[in-house]
Amino acid sequence: MTPDELTATVRDLHERAFQIRRLRSHLEDTHTIPASTTKSMRTAAQALDDAAADLLNAYGADLPKDAL
Repeated sequence: MTPDELTATVRDLHERAFQIRRLRSHLEDTHTIPASTTKSMRTAAQALDDAAADLLNAYGADLPKDAL
């Protein structure tokens, strides 16, 4: 994996986590949804952020200051 590919992948994982968080927030504001759904969405977003951090760690790069 090249540094550019690593950067793009990490950015994509963080963007997808952010999208899940935005969707969860929107759903909570506009609908009554089960707590299990919001918990699952929180867990999914955190898993994407964790995957990004693990990917950076696997390639020996420090986590950027603005990550997460």
